[in-house]
Amino acid sequence: MSYDPHAKAQRRYGRRDMRIDNAGHSPAAWIGVAVILAGCLMAAIAFPTTEVWLFWTGVGVAVVGAFLGKILSLMGLGIPPGYHQEGDVELRDRFVDEGRGGRRSG
Repeated sequence: MSYDPHAKAQRRYGRRDMRIDNAGHSPAAWIGVAVILAGCLMAAIAFPTTEVWLFWTGVGVAVVGAFLGKILSLMGLGIPPGYHQEGDVELRDRFVDEGRGGRRSG
């Protein structure tokens, strides 16, 4: 008998566990990372050219990319809440069971 984490999550929570197949691949994550990388590239190009304004513009673009990723996630383009990559699925299951007396509300 093989262990199927999707079947276990379906039995316990009425839905599949997205953390197993989804490592944060969402439009919010991709766009945020792309903008951050563009900012880092701008800042890296500024070093050999000694353009101070280009360096700080790149740093600013990278910071905007971080905020953009979070804003897009809050707008619904990210992973649904509760499916983040923090911790182990078994540990989360144990925590949920202990905190709610073995029952899932909702």
